[in-house]
Amino acid sequence: MKLFALVFLLICSVSACTEASREVAAPPADSAPYVVMDFSKSMTIDALPQGWRQRKFSFVDPMRISFVEKAGRPAIRLQTHNSASMLIHDVNIGLDRHNILSWGWFVEQPVVTGLDERADLRELYSKQWGDPAGVELSEVALFCDTDQTGASSIAYFSTIKAE
Repeated sequence: MKLFALVFLLICSVSACTEASREVAAPPADSAPYVVMDFSKSMTIDALPQGWRQRKFSFVDPMRISFVEKAGRPAIRLQTHNSASMLIHDVNIGLDRHNILSWGWFVEQPVVTGLDERADLRELYSKQWGDPAGVELSEVALFCDTDQTGASSIAYFSTIKAE
């Protein structure tokens, strides 16, 4: 079972669309997998580390966020009940070297779809905007949304990598 429409990784913007300069650590120059989000250390949602932010929406309660261990792995737990918000991490990841975004997840309360848990960012960019040469991924977000359905969801994400 896959949960994608309700809880998914959202590529928010690429370098062509970024509005301001940001101080963000870039991945190493080689093509080794780069950890984009590591949940082995919990964060305080009210005082997120530099490069992280929570996007809340007007008139909608935000998702509940906590840091736990699930199936022996450190994870972030996202829970919704007629709610929606995003946890965003600023990144600078060139699609020329790191075009695959991968993640581990465990869905406790699913909405069922048949989608894959990996995304080829170059392919997605090419379909939408054309040649991805020189394009950088600038934000990756975890997004939970049940505000329009009144439903509930619980999902856990472990390490998210750019490969």
